[in-house]
Amino acid sequence: MSRIRLPLAFIFCLACAAVAKADPVVINVPIDTPVFVSLSANPVVTVGPRTIDFTSSLGQEFIAFQPLVQNVGTLTDPAFRVTLGVRARDGLASLTGVFPTSPDPSFANTLPLFTAGATDIIFFDLIIPANASLFSITATDMNGDTRVAQFSAPVPEPATIALFFTGLAGMAAARRRRGRS
Repeated sequence: MSRIRLPLAFIFCLACAAVAKADPVVINVPIDTPVFVSLSANPVVTVGPRTIDFTSSLGQEFIAFQPLVQNVGTLTDPAFRVTLGVRARDGLASLTGVFPTSPDPSFANTLPLFTAGATDIIFFDLIIPANASLFSITATDMNGDTRVAQFSAPVPEPATIALFFTGLAGMAAARRRRGRS
């Protein structure tokens, strides 16, 4: 009986090790100060509700993406809090950007400060008005290679806005009818 238990225990341990993965690095949103994550230590990151596995992207020269967009405006003054992630495999030398001024006076749209040569992925937030068009981030690595990543501000879908105002008009008509009877 003990001869069977030891091989079974060994097989169970091998199966568990093959399936086990590291817990993702969790980044809480909104991001008020930049967050630096070492992808070589753990390539799985959760940003708000989204989990991203960067394992297949570790060899890419640059990573620049927009993992999360949150509506932070009002119906009359729409704005979006956009989370961006930027990484240079060979070390980040400079980061520049062209983006609109934040419509929130308590939040300044600024690029994160970092140490030259940083290979961590940097997550940071910008607040973009909905009427803004394109904005961009330019990353240069320690070898002088450059990548420009362009992003666009999300725009509320016209059908959603039309549906909202149709609902308001219907409620106003029902209330007016109810007031006459």
